[in-house]
Amino acid sequence: MVASGELTAIASATTAAAASAPAYLPALLLTLVVEVPALLLLARLFARVSVPLALAGAVGVNLLTHPILYAASAGFSSWTQLLAAEALVAFVEGLALAWVWRVPLRESWPLVGAFAVNALSTLAGLALYR
Repeated sequence: MVASGELTAIASATTAAAASAPAYLPALLLTLVVEVPALLLLARLFARVSVPLALAGAVGVNLLTHPILYAASAGFSSWTQLLAAEALVAFVEGLALAWVWRVPLRESWPLVGAFAVNALSTLAGLALYR
C-alpha cells in the first residue's frame, strides 16, 4: 500500500505467472533456452560438477529470479530501471550458482558468467519483444 492508500501490485512469482501467462511463458522459455546451455558449459568447464547438478543450478536460479523480475518490470519506465534490475538478478544468480555448485566465493567466474548470460538473454528478449 502506498501513502495515498492505494493498493499496489507486489512482484512475486504468482503475480507474474497469473498476470499474463500467455506473454510470460514465451519470455521464460527464451530465458531458459539462452541461459541454461551457457550456464551448463560454464559449470562443466569451471566447477566440474555433474550434469544433473549443473542443470539443477542453471534452471533453478532462473525459476527463482525470472518471475520476480518479469512482474517487477511491468512497472519500469526507463532503461536504467531495467539495467539495474538485471544487474541485481545477475548478482543473485551468480551467488546462488556459486552456492549450488560449491564454488568458493573468491572465484569470480560464477558472477561474471551470470552477468554475461543475463546480458545475452536480455538482449535476445529486447530483440524479439521490442
